[in-house]
Amino acid sequence: MGAEIPEILYASNMAEALDMATKGFEPVECAFGREGSAVGRYKLDHHGQYSGEEAVSVKAARLALEGVKLQRFVVTGDADCDQCYAIAALSGSQIPIDMDEANAIAEVDVDPIGRDLASDRYVRILLFNQRTHGFPSCLDSTYKALGEFVGIFNGRYGAKDVDAARSYEKARKDSVRQGIKQLEPGRVALVASDDWGFDVWYESAPIVVAFVAPKKSVTIGLCPKKGGTLGDRTGFELLGPEGLKRVYPVLDSEIKPGWGGRETIGGSPRNAEMTYEDAQKAFAIIKEIAGN
Repeated sequence: MGAEIPEILYASNMAEALDMATKGFEPVECAFGREGSAVGRYKLDHHGQYSGEEAVSVKAARLALEGVKLQRFVVTGDADCDQCYAIAALSGSQIPIDMDEANAIAEVDVDPIGRDLASDRYVRILLFNQRTHGFPSCLDSTYKALGEFVGIFNGRYGAKDVDAARSYEKARKDSVRQGIKQLEPGRVALVASDDWGFDVWYESAPIVVAFVAPKKSVTIGLCPKKGGTLGDRTGFELLGPEGLKRVYPVLDSEIKPGWGGRETIGGSPRNAEMTYEDAQKAFAIIKEIAGN
């Protein structure tokens, strides 16, 4: 990567993350659902009780411009663009620091609905997402994803790469539309898909329960917007101001403990293997709650 490779550890649970933090490893997006998040000195997380914090990419860019440098990190879950930007920015000379780029990453991470990843503003995020798609959640994947990220954000791609990424994105959208298995139009959809397609699925329903077979996980999304290509009701209009936080306790008691996340995005317990049948149960439960 050109610069010194940072030292990264992978935590499977909150206790491990907190222990690593006491040994000088800065947690980056170490969120564990209802357990909360493990954070260090710089609070590099924006989930749960830290939802009021800046997006990790934006905070990391600002800290890097202020001269903060770190070489030891602890992570969990998938190595997404936001997490990789934070590690690359703070570990010194990995990538050029650009606040506009950091904000673009934050926009897609925090509020992806209505964002066209094939546009010039987001196309590098699209390249990263495509090249890391299907990476399992583990330390080796974190290093591989970071390597891909640094290459892309240092400009190691060409026009042909961008054209191919945009063509693949169009094909992805066509494909994920076929992933809808059960649908209560304008209310809740159940999806089984290897690809991420909430941007497409929200056109059919403002609440989506998605089973991702390669990861054996369930992700639930709530659309806070309406109009345009979206429906005429938001997910909040169906579930109330708490959004998905209203359903996590019910899923805990009816399926398996550990569901959690934000009002608009969350899912099954971290590091727990889920089945399509679990997703069907979650769909039925949420459909009933959304109808009351």
